[in-house]
Amino acid sequence: MASKSTLALFKETRVNLDPTSPGTAIQILVPAHGQSQRSFRFAQQRHFPGNGDAAEDEDAFSKRFLASSGSLYFRKNKSYPRSFLWRVLEDRNILELRSIDLTKSEHDRHEATLILRLVFPNAIRTGGVALSDREDHDLLSVFVLTNRNELYTLTLRPDVFCRVAATEGNVQEWCKSFVPATFSISKPHRLLTIGPDELWVSLHDGRLLRLTRSVGSDGDSRIQPAGRKLTPVVVGSVWRETTYTDGAWGSSLRGLIRWQGNNTIRYEGQSLEQSTALSMAYSPDTLHLFTVCLNHTFKAWNLQTGVIDFTKDLLDKERQPQELSQVLISPSGLQLIRTFNAERARGGDRYYVVTFSPHDAGEFKFWAARDAEDSRLAIQDLFPGLHLSPPDPDPSSGAIWTVADFEVKGSDEGFGMELWVLLKQNHAYRVYTLTFDLLDLRSAWESRWVTTTIETLHDVPEPRASNLDPSDAIDAWLGFIFYPGKYTVPVLETSLSIYKQALRIKTTDSESRSKKSLRERICTAIGSTVRLERLPEGGGDYERFRRDTNAQWSRFWMLARDIDKQRWEAVSLSYDLFGGSSWVVTTDGCAVIRECSDTEILAHNERPDLYAQMDLIEAGLQDRMLGQQCDKHAGDVAGLIHAATSFRKQFSQPLLHTCRVTLSTELWRDPSYSVPVRIQSFYDRCGFAGQIGDDEYNNLVTSLERIGGFQALDRYLFEAVIETLPLVFPKDQSDLFSTQFGLKILVKGAQETIELGAQILFDLLMLVVFLEIEAYREGELMEDFDAAKTYSDLIDLLQEYEMMRWLSRTSRPKPNKKREEAVVGPTSRSATSVSPGERRVSTVLEDLFAGDPRPLPASIHPQSAVITYNIRQVVSWITRARGVPLDNALVYIQCNLLVTENIGLAWGFLCYQPTTAWSTYVKGRLYLSRAEYSVAALHFKKAAFVLAQDMAFDDLPGMSDGLLSAIDAAHFGNGLSNYYFHIAGLFEKRKVFSYVADFSRLALPLVRPSDPPTLRTDLLSRLFYASIQTSRYDEAYTALSRYTDPALQHSAVTTLITSMITANQAAHLLRLPFANNPSLHHDVDNTLSSLAHKTIDVANGPQYHKALYAWRLARNDFRGAAVVLHERLQRLQAPPATPSSGTVSTSTVNHSPPTTPLTTPGTNNNPLINQYLALINVLACVEKGQAWILAEGPGTGTATAKEKEKEERRRVVTLDDVRAQYQAELDRMAAIESGRFAFVDVGAGDGVGERGDMDVL
Repeated sequence: MASKSTLALFKETRVNLDPTSPGTAIQILVPAHGQSQRSFRFAQQRHFPGNGDAAEDEDAFSKRFLASSGSLYFRKNKSYPRSFLWRVLEDRNILELRSIDLTKSEHDRHEATLILRLVFPNAIRTGGVALSDREDHDLLSVFVLTNRNELYTLTLRPDVFCRVAATEGNVQEWCKSFVPATFSISKPHRLLTIGPDELWVSLHDGRLLRLTRSVGSDGDSRIQPAGRKLTPVVVGSVWRETTYTDGAWGSSLRGLIRWQGNNTIRYEGQSLEQSTALSMAYSPDTLHLFTVCLNHTFKAWNLQTGVIDFTKDLLDKERQPQELSQVLISPSGLQLIRTFNAERARGGDRYYVVTFSPHDAGEFKFWAARDAEDSRLAIQDLFPGLHLSPPDPDPSSGAIWTVADFEVKGSDEGFGMELWVLLKQNHAYRVYTLTFDLLDLRSAWESRWVTTTIETLHDVPEPRASNLDPSDAIDAWLGFIFYPGKYTVPVLETSLSIYKQALRIKTTDSESRSKKSLRERICTAIGSTVRLERLPEGGGDYERFRRDTNAQWSRFWMLARDIDKQRWEAVSLSYDLFGGSSWVVTTDGCAVIRECSDTEILAHNERPDLYAQMDLIEAGLQDRMLGQQCDKHAGDVAGLIHAATSFRKQFSQPLLHTCRVTLSTELWRDPSYSVPVRIQSFYDRCGFAGQIGDDEYNNLVTSLERIGGFQALDRYLFEAVIETLPLVFPKDQSDLFSTQFGLKILVKGAQETIELGAQILFDLLMLVVFLEIEAYREGELMEDFDAAKTYSDLIDLLQEYEMMRWLSRTSRPKPNKKREEAVVGPTSRSATSVSPGERRVSTVLEDLFAGDPRPLPASIHPQSAVITYNIRQVVSWITRARGVPLDNALVYIQCNLLVTENIGLAWGFLCYQPTTAWSTYVKGRLYLSRAEYSVAALHFKKAAFVLAQDMAFDDLPGMSDGLLSAIDAAHFGNGLSNYYFHIAGLFEKRKVFSYVADFSRLALPLVRPSDPPTLRTDLLSRLFYASIQTSRYDEAYTALSRYTDPALQHSAVTTLITSMITANQAAHLLRLPFANNPSLHHDVDNTLSSLAHKTIDVANGPQYHKALYAWRLARNDFRGAAVVLHERLQRLQAPPATPSSGTVSTSTVNHSPPTTPLTTPGTNNNPLINQYLALINVLACVEKGQAWILAEGPGTGTATAKEKEKEERRRVVTLDDVRAQYQAELDRMAAIESGRFAFVDVGAGDGVGERGDMDVL
C-alpha cells in the first residue's frame, strides 16, 4: 500500500442491544434431546428477563452480557422481517435471536420487536450456529450444534418476533433434535448450511459430513404416550448422512473408522487432525464445496464425484512436510474463504474465490475457478507473486492488527467490486473497504483503500472541577455518564457493584428495601466516600471537597468506561448483498457502516488527502456526491475546518469554559447592538488577549498558510462549510416506516451529526472572533473576509444546533401504551402486562422527530448511503419540517413538553423559546403549570393583542401538539374578548378564581356586537362564580344584575345568597342594592323564604330564617318578619325525629330531664325564650288590629296522616296568643329549675305551647 493516509469515506453508527421496551425479551426453554412431549410440557415455561440486573464483577458481566459469537443473517425471502441478529450468551447456553430491520412497509401490520432467548440444555459449539431460508417460503430455519453432538432444527415463523402469543405454543412443534450416527465416532467442529434441507459439518478427523432431508420434511413420526391412547407425535428431525473423505467416499461403517495420528491440535476439549476443515464455502454453481484446513491448505470437494478436485496451499506455495507446523492455522478462526460471481469479467472463468492466510502479517489470494481437461475443477491464482496484505491502521505504533473477518461483493462485469475487511487489535477494531475492478486489482490494492471512521460521539473529555464553574459538579457528571445511549444499565449497575466492593461500601437495609433510581444510588455511593474537612482557620475546605468529589466520580467513570470497552470487541463482519450495507457485530452491540456525509468527509480527512484522492471520493461515493461549491474547494474547506479545530484545541480549560459560557449568553442575547460591537464584546469577555500567546498565534498562522494564509479567508469559504450541513429538508418520501431498531440507528446518527455540526460551528466562531480583532491589530490583509456577516450566520446556526443538542441529550420516561393484540396475545396478559410504574425512556428527539420523516428504501441507492440520507433528513426535519418557521418549531416542542406533563424539561427548554406572541402565550402556559400565576397572567396579557387579531395559523391544535383543542383555537384571532375568555377558562381549570375574575372583567368591555350573544353571558357567569369563590360579593352582585336570562339570574341569586349566608355575610347581603332592581328584590325574598323553609336544623344550620327576618325587617315588612320568626319558633319547639314512624319503642323513651340546648335553664341564653321575645317585639310594632299572622302547623315526623292534615291547616296567631305561649314557656322553665317534673313517654302536643314531652307536677 502507498504511504499516504487512507481516506475516511465511511462512518460507523453504534447501537446498544438492550430491549426497545420492557417485556420484549422472551426466554424459552429448549427441550433436551429425547425428552418426552408430556414431561417437557409440564416443565415448559416462559420468562421475561430484565436488563437492569447487576453483575458482581467483570467476569460475571462478561459471562452474562457478552456474546462469545454472533453474526447477522439476511433472508433470501424479501418479506419483513428479513434481517436477523443472533448471539450466543451465558457460557454458550443461550441463543438470542432478534430482528434488526431498519424499516417496514406501511402494509406490515405488526412490528418485530420481540427478542427470543433460547435456553439450551447443553452448551452450543463454537461455529455451531447456522441460519437459512428459502426464497419461496416465509420461514426461518435455525440449526444449532451442542457439545453433546445434538443437532437442533428450529423452524420459526416471522410472527414469533412480532407477537408473544405466537411463542406460546408447544416448543416441540417447531424445535426438533437429532444426533447423527457419525458423531458417535467423529466429533463435529464447524457447521455450514446450504439451505434449509442441506447441512455440512466438518469433523475433527478431517472428513466432512453432509446432512440432507427432503423438502418440507421436518421430523419423524414416532409413537409417544398421549393420555390413554398411543398417538403418533413428531418428536425429532431425521437427516440422511453422507461422509466425505480424502479418498473414496460413502456411508459404510468402514468409511467412518479412521486412524488418528499424533499430529493433532487440542481445541475445546477435543483433538483436531491437521486436515480438519476450519472454514467452508459453497460454490455459486452448487457443484463444489471449498474448505480451508488447519494445515494451511485449500481444497475443492466435487459433490458429484465425491473426490477432491484439487488441494493447494493458501499462498500457492510448495511446502515441505517439516514446514507445515509453522503455518498451522488457529482453530479459533471462523471464516477464511469467500466465493463470488463475476461472469463476464474474464473469459473462461466460472466464478472466483477469495482466501485469507493469517500466516505472518496475513495475505489475501484471489483465485479463478476454471474447467480442467479431466472434468475436474481447476483453480488459478489471478495475481501470482502479488503480495496482497491487509491495510495497517497505525503503522507507526507497531501494534499488531489481525484480520477477524472479511466479505466480498461481486458484480457481473467485474467492475465496482468491494472487499470489506474487519481488523482487530485487543478491544479495538477498524473496517477497511476496497472498491476495485477485478482485473485492475493490482493498482487498486495500492491506492484505493478507504477506512471507516469510528464513532466519536462519546469521545469527549470528562467534566473537571473548576472554580469558574458555579454549577454543581454532580449534575455535570450525571449528564456526562447518563448521556442517552452511552452506557447501558448493566454496565452502570456492574460498575456500581465493583465500586462499592472496592471501597467496602455496604448497602444498608433501608437502601436495599427502597426503590431508589440508579442515579440516586450512584450519587449516594460516591457521596459516602467524600468528607468535608475543616480548614485550620475554621470553615470548610470546599476546594478539597470539590477535588475529592471529582476524583471519585472520575474513578467510577473509568470503571464504567473499561467495562463498556468489552462490549465493543468485534465478533464478526456481515454484508447485506441485497441492501448494500456492512455491519459489525460486537460482544454486546451492533454497528452499521454508512457513508460519510459532506461534513464528515471534510472533518475527518486532511486537506492534502482530499486534493490527492478526489477521484477516489467520486468513484467510491457515486450515490452521494459533494456539493458543487465544496467539490471545487474541498481541500481548502477541510483546511479551514482543521485550522479552526486545531486553534480551539490550544485553549486552556478555563478559556474554553469561559468561551462556552460567553456563547450561551450571546446566543439568547437581544441583538440590539451592532455586530462589530458584539464581536468586540465577545472577544473581551472571553479574555483572548491574555489567554492566547505567541505560540498559539504562530500555530494558527501555520495552519492558515496551508490554505493560502489570511488572504485566502473569505466569506465564501465559510459558506462552503455551512452548505455541507443538513439545512434543507428533502421532499422525497416513501411508504416505509422506521422500526424501533431503525429509530435507534437514526437517533444515534442524528446525535453524532448534531454534535459534529455544533463543534464545527463553535470552532469557526472562535476563529472569526479572534481573527477580526487580532488580525486587524497585526495588520493582516483580509479584503474578502466579512466578519460581521459570518458572525451573524454562525450565531443563527448555533442557536439551532444548541437547541438540537438539548433535544438529543435530554431523555424522558413515558408510560407504556396499552399493548395491542399485535404484540401481546390474549392468553399471555398475566405474564406480560406492564405495571403502571414501568416506563420506556427515550430522547425528546426520538419522540418528536425521528419517526416522522419517511425513510427512503434501499432499492435504487445502497443502504449505506440511504442511512446517511435518512439521518440528515431527521436533523433537517427538526428545524425545517415542511417549511415551518424555526420559531414555530421551537414552540411546538415546548407545547409537547407541556402536553406530556414534562414540566421540568419544559422549564429547561424555556431558554430556547423565541420572543413571538405565540411563544409568549405558551410561556404563560408553562408558568401556569408551575403555579406561578402572576407571571403567567403577565405573559397572557403581553400576547393578547397579537393573538386576538387575525392570525396566520391555520392549525393551532396541530401546532400546539394538542395543547389547544379545536374549541380553544376558536378563541384565537377572534377579538380580545374571546381571547380573555379562553384565558379565564385556563385559570378556572386550575381553580385560581381571582384571575378568572380579572380576565373576565377585562373581557366584558371588549365584547363586540358581532360576537355571539352567549359570550357576554358566559363571561358574566364566569365573573360571577369566580367572585363568589373569592368572596367578592359586590362584583358577584354586579355580574348577576347584568344577566339578561331570568332563569340564569334566579339561579345566580340562589347561589349568591347561599354562599353569603354560609360565609356569615348576611349583613353584607342586606347592604347589596337589590332595591334598585324590583325583580331581584322579589327573587331574594322568595329565595330566602324557600331556603328557610327547607332548613331543618335551625339552631345549627345556615341561618336563613334570621337573614329573611332581617331582610323583611329592613324593608318595614313587620308582619312578614313575624311569619319568619314564628316558623323558626315552631322549628325550635319541634322534637327531634325518631327512627320509627308509628309507635315509640321503649328504648327511645327519654328518661333524662328535658334540658337540651334549646331548653337551657335561664332566660338570657335560651334560644326559645329569645325567639318569643323577638316575635312579640316585631308584632308589637304593628297596629293592634293588625298584630296577627297566618301560621301553619309545625308538622312532626311522628304524626299520623290525620294529625298531619290537622297540623297543616293555616290558623291565625295573634300577639296575645304569642304572649300566652311565652308565659307558658316561662312557667315551664321555672318548673324545670325547681325540679317539678315527671318522666312520661313522649307524646305529641296539639298546637303551639303544648310540649307533650313532660308533665309538670
